[in-house]
This record gives sequence, structure tokens and C-alpha cells, in this order.
Amino acid sequence: ESKRYEPFRSPKKAKPWSKTYWHEWDEGLAPFARLRDDLHEGRTSFARLDAPQLIKHAFGLHTQVHRDGSAKGKRPVLIYLYSEPDRWPNGKRIDASLHAQHRVEVEQFAERISGAGVRFHVCRYGELLDGWSSSSAALREHANAIQNWFYP
Repeated sequence: ESKRYEPFRSPKKAKPWSKTYWHEWDEGLAPFARLRDDLHEGRTSFARLDAPQLIKHAFGLHTQVHRDGSAKGKRPVLIYLYSEPDRWPNGKRIDASLHAQHRVEVEQFAERISGAGVRFHVCRYGELLDGWSSSSAALREHANAIQNWFYP
């Protein structure tokens, strides 16, 4: 899952969960199912992180890995890749407190689903591009092109 501006927009009204996500999941998805239940019942919420979307992705990854016999023994990974732009496309500044709130919510989400059958990894675009910049010439060039496009 990749996000650039979405976490810093006004929070969306929560949509109801479709019946697809309400069947009994195996024990490996229990942390995601508990968080889904807490979100649905209003016991917890996230203003900057679209936790329902991440939970749905986790359920989908789990289903796909366990549906495909060639994936036996593999554990799915959900990567949350995000940016912290300081300005909107129109040039207006994005309040730094929104970045801080988003980071806290990402940490809270990660704690809540820790140990689940779908691993959850978090990476900022800046960290990814820094890593690419110290790699092969082609990857460095690509990282520079992305950096120049999004952060001229």
C-alpha cells in the first residue's frame, strides 16, 4: 500500500464492512480481526491512517497465499510505503503535526497486528530512495529521477 497525500486530507467517513470480511479467519489473522471488530464497534479509530483498507489488504493477501498451492510455506507481507510531503500540490503547507499524528497511528496499527500471519512492514519513501541511492548506478538514477519529480 502506497500513500502520499491521503493521510493528511480530512478524514473520510467510515464505510461499512462488506460481508466478505466477516467470516471466521484462521488464528493467524486474529490480530487483524480484533482490530476490525474494534473499528467497527467504535472502540478505536484512526484519523490519519486508513486502517480498514490495510486490514482488507491483509485479508486479501492471506487468502491469495493460502488459495495458491505454490505459496505453501510462504508468509504474506503487507508493506506500507508513505511519504511526508511538506506542501500540497497547490503549494499550501501541510502542518507537521499531521505527519506526527500519522506516524503515531502507523505505530499503533503495527503494535495491534503484531504477530499476525501477514507481516506488516513500514517504510517512508525517503528511506526507500536513500537506500536506492546507495545501490547500482541504474537504481541511483531511478531514485534521483523520482526525487526530482516529487521533490523538485
